[in-house]
Amino acid sequence: MDFIMKRIITLVTWLCIVALVPVHSQEVLLDVQDAVGFTGDTVSVDFVLNTDLTGQGYIAFEIQTTYNSNSLVPVEVVTEGSILESFGEVQFFINENSRTVKVTGANTSELSGTGTLFSIRYTSELNSAYTIGITDLVLNETRPTLNVDNGRVSFTTPPSLNLSPTSGLITKGETLQFSVSGGT
Repeated sequence: MDFIMKRIITLVTWLCIVALVPVHSQEVLLDVQDAVGFTGDTVSVDFVLNTDLTGQGYIAFEIQTTYNSNSLVPVEVVTEGSILESFGEVQFFINENSRTVKVTGANTSELSGTGTLFSIRYTSELNSAYTIGITDLVLNETRPTLNVDNGRVSFTTPPSLNLSPTSGLITKGETLQFSVSGGT
């Protein structure tokens, strides 16, 4: 009889432990915003969390983003004005060979809320459009179901302006009329 009671107590204990462990099977919605800029400029692409993580107990994260071209260059990851601004130390790693940017962070306080998680600034010297996506998300060493809306960053050639006349000689008090053409 003691053997059966010990088994029942052990089973009940394990069931209580399993019931206390949080289960993070929530779907996480991430949106990579579209951005537009001129070739040679730096363009900021926002990575937006559309799922409220408040109360889920997530204190660590790792997000891997991808971009699809050797001519698109990630410059930096920015957390100012984002959910991660007060989260603590956030690290980022750019791997130009695999064309990925990995953003990681850990803290003693939980991730909470919705909105922009971070931004990545990109530049390109080519007149082209590029796809930006998310390939992996880890929260507290678990991989929740990830639903991503990939974004596009487009670079166009800046407009060219023509100014006429390009030179002239005037004296104090005289005026000279200019005309501008081109551009958008």
